[in-house]
Amino acid sequence: MVKLRTSPLMFPQEVEALRALLLSMNPQHVLEWGTGGSTLFWPKLVPNSDWLALDHDAAYIKALEGRVADNVTLLHLPFPDYYNLRAKRVGTFDLIIVDGRERVRCLDAARALLNSSGAAVLHDMHRARYAPVRELYRKVTVPCPAHSNGRGGLWLLRDPK
Repeated sequence: MVKLRTSPLMFPQEVEALRALLLSMNPQHVLEWGTGGSTLFWPKLVPNSDWLALDHDAAYIKALEGRVADNVTLLHLPFPDYYNLRAKRVGTFDLIIVDGRERVRCLDAARALLNSSGAAVLHDMHRARYAPVRELYRKVTVPCPAHSNGRGGLWLLRDPK
């Protein structure tokens, strides 16, 4: 049984950085790769957006059903469909938030899912295994550095290669 929080599992400074990004971008189409408390929290901030929340774990989708905002569509896709997502199936997005499994593969696929001015956000950029993502995008900025304990942090990725 999945026990959901009602807020993202992030450090407060990450929540504030992502909140500021969402409010400044005001994205119309958002893809969230990896669901949870964030799926209950973020879509309410941009209620005029269409929010697609995707997870490989059906238990998370089931736990969220009936609890998400009206602008959220939940989608369960098992591996490898989860990270082999194509625009033909889901469209394109102004913002993609990646905070689930297989993040490098997801951010690779995200390049073809972003609108021309779109951006992707990677949570937990401190993990060395995510370093290859930097090579997939021409512009990588850090809206929130890793926490003082060396964990977490956000990368904002634009202009896919």
